[in-house]
Amino acid sequence: MVNLAATSVSLLDGLVLIALELTSDQTGLGQIVVPLSVGTPTNPVGMLIGTESRPRGLLQLVDRWGQAAIAAAWSALLDVAKTLAQQGGADPNGAPFIPSSITATSLEFSVLPQARQAMDSVGTA
Repeated sequence: MVNLAATSVSLLDGLVLIALELTSDQTGLGQIVVPLSVGTPTNPVGMLIGTESRPRGLLQLVDRWGQAAIAAAWSALLDVAKTLAQQGGADPNGAPFIPSSITATSLEFSVLPQARQAMDSVGTA
C-alpha cells in the first residue's frame, strides 16, 4: 500500500527525488526513493530524463515494487510538467502548450512551455 500523504519531493541541482512511503505485510513500513535526472537552468537537456536502474530504499520493497515506483514517479513528473506547461498558454489553434524542458535546482523546479510543432498540431485555426 502506498501512503500518498507521506509522498515527498526533494530538489537538487539537476535532480528530482520522489520518495514513496510503502507498507507491506512482509516488510512493514518502508520508503522507496526514485531519483530523476533533469537539466539545470545553466545546462538544460530538454525532456531527456534519466534514472537509476533500481530506486533507492529497503531492499525487499525495491525488489518487489521498484519498477512500479519508477513508473509512478516518471508518470507523476510528466503530469506535473504537462500541467505547468498548459498554464503557460495555448498556440494559435487553441491547443495548450506542451513541456519542452524540465530543470531543477535546490530552490526551484521549472518547466519551459512551447507550442506544438506544425507537423504535430492539433485543433483548427
